[in-house]
Amino acid sequence: TEVSLFREEDRLLVKSSRNRFNLHILPSDDFPRMIEDNTCLTEITVQQRVLKRLLNDVQYAIADQDLRYYLNGVLLAINAGEIKTVGTDTHRLALATAPSHIDENVAHEAILPRKTVQELLKLLKDDDEENNVRIEFFPKRVKFSFSDIIFVSRVIDGNYINYSRAIPSRNEKHLILDRVAFLQALQRVAILSNSNELYRGVRLVIDKGNLCVISRNIEQEEAVAEMPVDYENESIDICLKIPHLLDLLNHVAAESFLFSLASASDSVLVTIPGRDDFCYVIMPIKI
Repeated sequence: TEVSLFREEDRLLVKSSRNRFNLHILPSDDFPRMIEDNTCLTEITVQQRVLKRLLNDVQYAIADQDLRYYLNGVLLAINAGEIKTVGTDTHRLALATAPSHIDENVAHEAILPRKTVQELLKLLKDDDEENNVRIEFFPKRVKFSFSDIIFVSRVIDGNYINYSRAIPSRNEKHLILDRVAFLQALQRVAILSNSNELYRGVRLVIDKGNLCVISRNIEQEEAVAEMPVDYENESIDICLKIPHLLDLLNHVAAESFLFSLASASDSVLVTIPGRDDFCYVIMPIKI
């Protein structure tokens, strides 16, 4: 016979406690309510994969906890028959565009918070099917309706900066770089890059037929990677931040990028050959 360590009344108490559930609840009136504004300012319908590309191509460039709160989100704007997204931290800027069927006289913009962009990138589909998303703009909110999902988000109050002034138009020295080859070169030299963000720079020495990628840490150790390039202009020695380059190469889907330069002290314009729906601007640094 087995001897129980519990008395009979103890066993009954244990048995009854197993069947008892304590559910902690709060009053339903305390739940936050997303009250929609009655007036929809404008609305637009785009394919889900188009909106996902627009957000993905710029979201890495926005600021992180900047006191200028409007930089901590992605600008979503419709104007002149196209939809565009912009992300910037004032040291680099990413701009993506796509045509839309909205009236060219309609113009509106909203700044989407970082968390909103992250959640939309998880929910939106990027297949080739005709899956659309309807975007409705309200005074203080924006509403996305797609795939039996209604996603409502507050927008960041404030006026976005005049980003068009940051896009250079006189960079006449052009260099096409293969994305994978350039990414591998950066990853090799980034090993010696200091973890301190202030020192995470890389030198790009561009000469006729050759690109030399150089990284150096505060202990004066140096890593060098070279790759052949099609370049016939005068030499340029420019310093850029490694994270700014890696973010571009890791997030934007393209086989190659066109780097347009003016001098070592001017910003670099990066575009995709044969396309005019994306550009990326990087400010040079001093190491």
